[in-house]
Amino acid sequence: DYEIERRTLYSDIEILKMHGWVVTGYTADHPGYSIDKRNLTPKEAANAFLATARSTGDKVNLSGLLHALSYDFSNYQKDVLKDLLEDTGYLSKEDLAYLTVER
Repeated sequence: DYEIERRTLYSDIEILKMHGWVVTGYTADHPGYSIDKRNLTPKEAANAFLATARSTGDKVNLSGLLHALSYDFSNYQKDVLKDLLEDTGYLSKEDLAYLTVER
């Protein structure tokens, strides 16, 4: 469980909405907030991957995260994601091979 100030929550929700996320609030049958599913852009996926990698280190399966983030990506999107992450030091050889597009 996390504790958060109500003001911080509302501020974060507004930031998400400004960036195109659909956030639904409390209703009679849904007591809480949720974010509608949408596909991430390669840049958003790279940012999520790097934020997780930097904050958790070896505590998370980064290869699994990479595959989950890019599951529905086209070859072009995988290529862009590879370019964004290639020099970070977080990708294994297998991860690079997964993102490498046959030309």
